[in-house]
Amino acid sequence: MELTTGRRAAVFLVFAALAGVTPLLPAGLRKVADIDARKIIEAKGVSHTPDLPVLALRFSPDGRKLAVIIDRYGERGKETSQVLVLDTPPIASVARLFEVKAGVDENDDDGPSADFGWSPSGEILNVGGSLIHLLSGAQCELPYASVLVSDTLAIGTYRVNGVSIDLNSPTSHFTLFDTACHPTATWDVNEKWSIGDVSPDRGLLSIVKNTGLPNKTVQLIVDPLKRTVAHQWSGAERSGARFANGGNAICAGSDPELAERAPVTCWATDSGEKINEAPTANGGDPIAPSLHAHRIVVSDYRRRKLPLSSEFTSIFKGRVIWDFISGKELVSWRPPSQSWDFHLFLDASRPPKRVTEPFRFAISSDGEYIAEGGNGMIHLYKIEP
Repeated sequence: MELTTGRRAAVFLVFAALAGVTPLLPAGLRKVADIDARKIIEAKGVSHTPDLPVLALRFSPDGRKLAVIIDRYGERGKETSQVLVLDTPPIASVARLFEVKAGVDENDDDGPSADFGWSPSGEILNVGGSLIHLLSGAQCELPYASVLVSDTLAIGTYRVNGVSIDLNSPTSHFTLFDTACHPTATWDVNEKWSIGDVSPDRGLLSIVKNTGLPNKTVQLIVDPLKRTVAHQWSGAERSGARFANGGNAICAGSDPELAERAPVTCWATDSGEKINEAPTANGGDPIAPSLHAHRIVVSDYRRRKLPLSSEFTSIFKGRVIWDFISGKELVSWRPPSQSWDFHLFLDASRPPKRVTEPFRFAISSDGEYIAEGGNGMIHLYKIEP
């Protein structure tokens, strides 16, 4: 049987995967660097799990550093993660390594929007409430879920994994901290809110309230220091809302299991008006927008009905770079996958579950570079559509 061009490509990809060869990149991506995090960690004498999964990546606001969360292991309540801080681009093989409590997983329900981020100057890093001062190497711990809102202040709220600790309390409590993790003030809100994301350019905070109605939320954009509301609107539940384009836009995914069409959408921060929605990317969560440009990396899912059931599930199809001003899809590809033993930290008596998920990803603040990581490897690509 003679193979068509498409079949030849598919056969090549299968044999390349079996042979351990990296498949060809899609048009529009050029590889800049590969970094083996395993060698860096082992050279520093740090213990790690055999799989060494990459859990999340985030470029600094100036795009000159890349933070990578690797591994997560230990007994319940004593979990640790390793954080690599690399200079980029190009990525230097010499990296700073820090150990933090628990860390953040990009695919957690909360995602890293609230608990994984940089100060505007790029000199302080927040990883799951651990503030790392890169110049001195000093660390301190925030007691709550938190974001860095400036180079001197952080804000946190009483919640764990997006849920208020006191489920009977009708209020949320936002606390301001200095960057030595000392509380300076408390802001009580008479409803339950969850922190979404922070704009380092404008110092704005995205917070979300669950209305109690099916799949309906209220989205607020606030100035956390002045405690004023810039804008609010209601709508369908959105996942992982993130600021983009200098804080002038906010983008979010939605649950592809809830509707046939669940497009990634971006709105104007100051008016709440819809800017655009992705023509092909469905679901999108987690998403990675460029801080100072209008490019965003999203995941594309398709909805599938479960046999003998009225329920649906979502199937990962690929990764898309989308320009939300022009509406143009720049690049699409299917990233490699990584597998590891996921420990059920909320129940230490249960054995770990083997999971397989696509490589984690991030986009630089100028929208020019993509970082992907998995299985202890970090890849940097230049977008050249």
